[in-house]
Amino acid sequence: MHDLKGKSILISGASTGIGAAAARAFGRYGTNVAVHYNSSKDKAEEVAKDIRALGVSAITVGADGRDSKAIDAAVAQTVEAFGKIDVLINNAGSLVKREALKNVTDAFSTK
Repeated sequence: MHDLKGKSILISGASTGIGAAAARAFGRYGTNVAVHYNSSKDKAEEVAKDIRALGVSAITVGADGRDSKAIDAAVAQTVEAFGKIDVLINNAGSLVKREALKNVTDAFSTK
């Protein structure tokens, strides 16, 4: 029914809350998971450890979601580990401002 075994996923904001639950759920379906975090590295490592205990590959990738170069590096790290990204879940919820996606640039972010 679920054709996720061997697929690779990057989930932003996956160290806690809904993102962590989603990461663990995808791991149960045999999906390789890149657990993204901004500042909760220890929690991200715990999520990845839980996924690896299921016999699935999992890595952690740290990046400030407001920094496009950091995000590019997280994507590259995921591709290097898994060879591809089949699914991206943009779960991180740290936006300070609301704006139409087409208007968002690096300059838009507040650091």
